[in-house]
Amino acid sequence: MDARADCENTVLRRIGQGRADYRLRPDSFHDVTLADRQFYVCTGEYTQGGREMAEYFIRAYGDKVSVMFFGTIPSEDLERFRPRFESLAATLNFR
Repeated sequence: MDARADCENTVLRRIGQGRADYRLRPDSFHDVTLADRQFYVCTGEYTQGGREMAEYFIRAYGDKVSVMFFGTIPSEDLERFRPRFESLAATLNFR
């Protein structure tokens, strides 16, 4: 699986859903290790009702399955949200 392509495809889907200003933060794509498992992270941004919003994605790929967690929050809350969301993703068990 190509995690970066998945993130870029999400942009196209969100624009198709009417979020014309949807974009990925240029420096947001990276990998992170949570509970000894490799995850891929990216963050989308857009405006909703005049408010800056962030959509935080965490993806993991196993041999037979891929999993994506995502949450949408006001941009100013992203840094507070991120650790709690990553803790949730770290509980993933592919077995």
